[in-house]
Amino acid sequence: MSAIKKKGEALPLNIVVMLILGIVLFGLGLGLFSKISSSGDKQVEDLVNQVNEDIKSLECTGDAFICSPTQKAKLGSISTSYIFVSNRGDKTKSFSLKFKDMNSNKLIIEKEGCGQIEINYLESIKTNIKTGESSKIPFIINTKKVSKKGCSFTTVVELKESDSFVDNKNYKTPVIIVVE
Repeated sequence: MSAIKKKGEALPLNIVVMLILGIVLFGLGLGLFSKISSSGDKQVEDLVNQVNEDIKSLECTGDAFICSPTQKAKLGSISTSYIFVSNRGDKTKSFSLKFKDMNSNKLIIEKEGCGQIEINYLESIKTNIKTGESSKIPFIINTKKVSKKGCSFTTVVELKESDSFVDNKNYKTPVIIVVE
């Protein structure tokens, strides 16, 4: 009878040890799952941003040397947008942009009833583009001083070749920024 009693005592102890091990492994599994899912969220966000930029570039197909699709910025945020530039020449060229009325790499556009946005861009940034290819040149939009959604701001950007204007012409495009 004592052998049966010992087996009966060992059984609950084994169950308790197995339960503790199961709980620990379950906790570790949950931690690993949350770590994997959070890194996946960042990858999905990056992919969505890339798709949005690709869609914007589709608006800029054709013979345009320079193009700016309508830029959308969130109210109270700082975001990066792009101007698309194409090299239609017969050799690799270096391009830069200049925003109209921009002083010291900062442009402030005010609109009554909406507030103001600030565009930051380094005119000294030059982009080398091979013949027949396109590139995007970034600029920063700060909407922290905009008072309401639905406001739009407009300016003009001019394309410059490294030494001179393309074919001695001024290539310009409007830049429309809508605050959502």
